[in-house]
Amino acid sequence: MTIYTHLFATPFGTMLSAVDESGALMLLTFCPNTEAAHVQLAQEFKKTEIEWDSVRSANVVQEMEEYFKGERQTFSLPLNPIGTEYEKRVWEALINLPYGSTTTYGQLAAQL
Repeated sequence: MTIYTHLFATPFGTMLSAVDESGALMLLTFCPNTEAAHVQLAQEFKKTEIEWDSVRSANVVQEMEEYFKGERQTFSLPLNPIGTEYEKRVWEALINLPYGSTTTYGQLAAQL
């Protein structure tokens, strides 16, 4: 499997995205620079081929830009999150939080 990654600027700092071969988002996080990105990618995607590819990440960048401009409240990106089964349940719970709402780790844990 190949993971396609890209670093891009946002109003809150540089973000790192990683998508799989189908374009599904696997990782989206703040990352200060290319060196830190290499370290994080090596930790997250052991024994996986990684390529830098801004074209495959264009939908991620577009939706995040729209979000930061206040033009988007929901996302249409396909997702393929990495992590343990528990971490994936946490991601699913976070995805279901409505735009503008907040929760605590305790409230989230009680739902799981």
